[in-house]
Amino acid sequence: MTDRRKPVEQRLNTEALAAYLLKALPGTAGPLRLDQVGGGQSNPTFYVQLGADEFVLRKQPPGP
Repeated sequence: MTDRRKPVEQRLNTEALAAYLLKALPGTAGPLRLDQVGGGQSNPTFYVQLGADEFVLRKQPPGP
C-alpha cells in the first residue's frame, strides 16, 4: 500500500481535537501528530497519531 500522507492543507483546530481525544479515550496520551491523506476524496481525511495510538479522521469539506 502506498503512503499517501501529506502536510495538512485543511484548517483544523488541533488543540481541540487533542483535548477531545484525550477525554473520549481514557488511557490515550502523548503528543498529537496530524497528516492529511491525499487521493481525491470528497471529505478531507486525516491520519492522526496520539502517542502510540493511531486513528483515521474524516470531516465535512469546507464550504458555506
